[in-house]
Amino acid sequence: MKELLQKMGFQKSVRELALALPGPSTIENVSGLANRIVNNHFDFGAFRALTHDVNSAKAVVHDPLLESIGHAHQIAYGNNVLVLAATADPDLRCCSTRKNGRSLFVF
Repeated sequence: MKELLQKMGFQKSVRELALALPGPSTIENVSGLANRIVNNHFDFGAFRALTHDVNSAKAVVHDPLLESIGHAHQIAYGNNVLVLAATADPDLRCCSTRKNGRSLFVF
C-alpha cells in the first residue's frame, strides 16, 4: 500500500483503480501492485470467514474470487508471522525476510 501511495497518491478505491488501469498486470507495474493489494485484502477476508463459523465459510467457498483455501491461509499466516517478526525484531536483523536474494514473505 505504501508503494502504491508513493506512485499514485491516495486512491479512493484500489479495486476500481486495479480494474481501470490499462495493459497487463505485472509485478513491475502499478496495475500489478494494485491487483496484489486487492487480492491480499480478499485473502484476509476469506481467511477470517473460513475461521469464523460454518455459515461464513460456506459463503466464501462459493465466492468466485476465492483462489484456494490454502492460499488464503498462507497469506494470512504469512502476514501474521511477518508482523510478529517485525515486532520482535523491528530491523529484521534476526528474522530476515530475504534468502538467496528472494523475499521469504510475498504479499
